[in-house]
Amino acid sequence: MLTSIWGYGTQRGDNVLTQDYLMRMFMQLAAAMKESLLRARGENDPRVAADMLDAAISDATEMDGGLLLCMAPESMAAMLQLSQPDPQLMEYVSRSLLLSSRYSSEAGDSSIAALRREQAYAVARAFGVDLDESSISQQELDALFERSGLDPRALGVAAPQ
Repeated sequence: MLTSIWGYGTQRGDNVLTQDYLMRMFMQLAAAMKESLLRARGENDPRVAADMLDAAISDATEMDGGLLLCMAPESMAAMLQLSQPDPQLMEYVSRSLLLSSRYSSEAGDSSIAALRREQAYAVARAFGVDLDESSISQQELDALFERSGLDPRALGVAAPQ
């Protein structure tokens, strides 16, 4: 009997592999978010922080970041929906986009900041994620990490004070 590669949880092994993959993606995005917070605050380099988040989004979605991050917001959301990603992964992506928007604005790149913000909200709407400016506060990010089963202190990055 053949098993579809698209069917999640069709076999116990498939489910374990999917969970391992998702945890790796969660950890990757969580570490990038934490590191970007430190760089933006500690080194006062918001452009590097935004670039770091954009690279992490590209890695997590396994799509060409140069293409994905230049798309119109609704096109980006539609493209991501086609890949049928985990909704919680898309919560990480939408928050990362919103955080990247903040850093791009701080770096003086208002056009990229506006695009990332619109992309963040389009992805959030497409995947039923509640998103607002408070979603990228340190407390909200730590709560997201904990809901995902991640220890914010174990991400290899100390939380800013």
